[in-house]
Amino acid sequence: MNISGIFTAKKATRGSEFLNPENLKSMNISGIFTAKKATRGSEFLNPENLKSMNISGIFTAKKATRGSEFLNPENLKSMNISGIFTVKKATRGSEFLNPENLKLMDISGIFTAKKATRSSEFLNPENLKSMNISGIFTVKKATRGSEFLNPENLKSMNISGIFTVKKATRGSEFLNPENLKSMDISGIFTAKKATRSSEFLNPENLKSMNISGIFTAKKATRGSEFLNPENLKSMDISGIFTAKKATRGSEFLNPENLKSMDISGIFTAKKATRGSEFLNPENLKSMDISGIFTAKKATRGSEFLNPENLKSMDISGIFTAKKATRGSEFLNPENLKSMDISGIFTAKKATRGSEFLNPENLKSMDISGIFTAKKATRGSEFLNPENLKSMDISGIFTAKKATR
Repeated sequence: MNISGIFTAKKATRGSEFLNPENLKSMNISGIFTAKKATRGSEFLNPENLKSMNISGIFTAKKATRGSEFLNPENLKSMNISGIFTVKKATRGSEFLNPENLKLMDISGIFTAKKATRSSEFLNPENLKSMNISGIFTVKKATRGSEFLNPENLKSMNISGIFTVKKATRGSEFLNPENLKSMDISGIFTAKKATRSSEFLNPENLKSMNISGIFTAKKATRGSEFLNPENLKSMDISGIFTAKKATRGSEFLNPENLKSMDISGIFTAKKATRGSEFLNPENLKSMDISGIFTAKKATRGSEFLNPENLKSMDISGIFTAKKATRGSEFLNPENLKSMDISGIFTAKKATRGSEFLNPENLKSMDISGIFTAKKATRGSEFLNPENLKSMDISGIFTAKKATR
């Protein structure tokens, strides 16, 4: 079975049949366990058993000690360990951090270190050049003296997603636009303020970079060069902004400008009002709006929720509705049949009377990942095995209790 993501066990004990390495060898167990302690006596952590499994993302260990068999570099060399550990300290004495061992591994996403010091072997640019280090570090300060931030070293690395810096100052070498042009910097910065004087935000420099996911700006003002629609048209800005308000006067929200951009995932709007140009269904039809809105209420009067408009769009993942009521047009099974609704709803209750949960309607849809139900009861039609057999329900439920 593919049982990835099923269990979050606080303790991995020897007596559990589930943890028997003989059983585990035949399964993809990536992402299953978040164990607080990795002890030597646990069969699950036996490196002999681990070698035959994809264990990426399994463990989040608070301490990486030298004595742990799991951290033995000899065992690690034969495994894909990306995303396994989030250690609070990266010390020189740790075998896991030995650059010789790291060179042979894909260590992307492994470490979230609070401090990047010059004396750390892990941060030695010579070692880093031979590794995929994307997503490794979240450092609070980017100082000029740090070897890791030396632009000469950075040019030869994929550093996407590495840094979350609170301030982007002109004096920082890392932010020098000349250096940035030669790097994929997508997802690097989360800047709280986008000022006109910042070189990083200069639209001339931005045009030559993939800046998707870089900024989370709290305010989108008309005077900001970054928000100038002329500049935005030449960039992939998907996922850049999380704006709390979508006002009619904002140039960024001008539907004429939006039509020429991939704006998927840009906005998380708390209210979807009829008067907003951004929500005008005529404009929305020409855009990929998947994942844009997380609306708290799905009302009948909203143009955005009009099923006629929705039929022409990929609306997967758009809404996270807390209630699925019978009267809502959005939930009308006739409309749902013509759409890919995978991942749309996270319903807290699956009741018998809901049309959305009617197995006849569900059979014609890909409902993988739709529901995260807290209880799986015997009386629910949705859980009727006869209906489930004809659907791909992988990843639908994260049930805390599996009762008869």
